[in-house]
Amino acid sequence: MPYLQSEQLDVAKAKVSLNLCITDLEAYKNEQVLYKTHVEEYFETVVQNEQDGHYYFKEHRLLNTNANLKALRSSFVNKLIENIKSRFPKKSLLDSFYVLSMRTINFEDLNTYGNEEILKLVSFYGEKQYHKGSTSDPILDKDAVLRQWSEAKTIVKEARYPVDNMEALWGLLIKHHAEDIPELIKLALIALVLPLPTAGCERVFSQQNIIVYNKLRNRLSPAQSEKLLKIRLEGKGVTVHDFHRSLISFHKQKQEAHGPHRSPEEQ
Repeated sequence: MPYLQSEQLDVAKAKVSLNLCITDLEAYKNEQVLYKTHVEEYFETVVQNEQDGHYYFKEHRLLNTNANLKALRSSFVNKLIENIKSRFPKKSLLDSFYVLSMRTINFEDLNTYGNEEILKLVSFYGEKQYHKGSTSDPILDKDAVLRQWSEAKTIVKEARYPVDNMEALWGLLIKHHAEDIPELIKLALIALVLPLPTAGCERVFSQQNIIVYNKLRNRLSPAQSEKLLKIRLEGKGVTVHDFHRSLISFHKQKQEAHGPHRSPEEQ
């Protein structure tokens, strides 16, 4: 289910992606296999011995039957769906951020479009918040945001700005109308930096596994592992890297740590 793995995922797409994710999980629970998983491969490999009636996986006798595993799968999926719905409840702030994409503005009444959602957002970010004895000051002018929302809708409608990409839309509004809607832009920037996609963190875990889970590198320190991870994620690649410069830097660090050594230029 790659709905949350897109680099282009924004708040306008998050709600739809979550609903599609839950729909696929419901189908999977009912044994409608949309994406083949290790569980399906396991079921294909398990065989029942005709003589003793037990199930075997690669000649290993199993204590649980397929029926037990299918029941466990259903229970696991139910818990997963429950956790998703608990983490992303209906009528949440995330849902309200959706209107800032103005994705459906051309099909709605301009006067009322998004007013309820914007009011909910400014009621949170435009008022003091109290949590566990701590107080957070408002970061927005509530009345200004409400006025500027009406102005922004008119701008987008009259200028015919594209509403299929939230980042591109607000890029235009920031570039050409920053002085007209400054408080609303603050709200939009919050929406644009929400960490919705999972692709970035999954990429980090994948590269970390390559670096750390290696019997030749199992004694790497955390600091050294972090450096190697940054190189893999942000490096320019071996075809353009200046290895001579790296070697000079390496020898310089060795000199500082262990005393003088001959540099590559002295050899």
